[in-house]
Amino acid sequence: MTQNQTLLYPKLSSSYNKILQLAIAIVFLLVTLNMWVVSYVDEKQHIKQQLKDVATSHTQMIANSSIRLWDEKPENFQEFIDETALLPWVQDISVYQQTGQLRYASSRQVPVKTLYGFDQQFEDVSGEYTTVVLPIEKLGYVRVTAVNSAFIASLTDAAEQQHTDFRIMLILAGIVGFLLTRGFNRFSRQSFRLAKK
Repeated sequence: MTQNQTLLYPKLSSSYNKILQLAIAIVFLLVTLNMWVVSYVDEKQHIKQQLKDVATSHTQMIANSSIRLWDEKPENFQEFIDETALLPWVQDISVYQQTGQLRYASSRQVPVKTLYGFDQQFEDVSGEYTTVVLPIEKLGYVRVTAVNSAFIASLTDAAEQQHTDFRIMLILAGIVGFLLTRGFNRFSRQSFRLAKK
């Protein structure tokens, strides 16, 4: 064996190999856990953004429908607001005049003072809701308040299930890796003994 080959293939002790394997496994585990946490946080933010997008498009639809209904049958406007607010993720729909005076409201209307905790007897619950405000021609503007938990519950459950499956696969991969490493170590030791003979 030449000196170059000795430098390329240094003789390593079995304890050094085990420490190196353990260090690599720990780094791999930390990287995987970091990826899992980042993807979990990103998914939560994506779900919240999706709620905001749906609430905005729903509010735009209400604003567009309101203009036509106001021109044709203004007497049915309150009924339209109440029926539109029956969706499970809609807390309330409020229509305000341009001056800010409340004109129409659904039955489960949450006043702005209550929503943001401006009234001293109520605490700020705005984090539980997503509010979208859009202007309506001739009327003023519409405010739709969506309940976060009602909309994102099913999406969050699906995301939780996906992350649970990922954890199980990670544990199984760790077990398989451990068993393969043990088998490979035995095979290496047997080969080394045969080579010595």
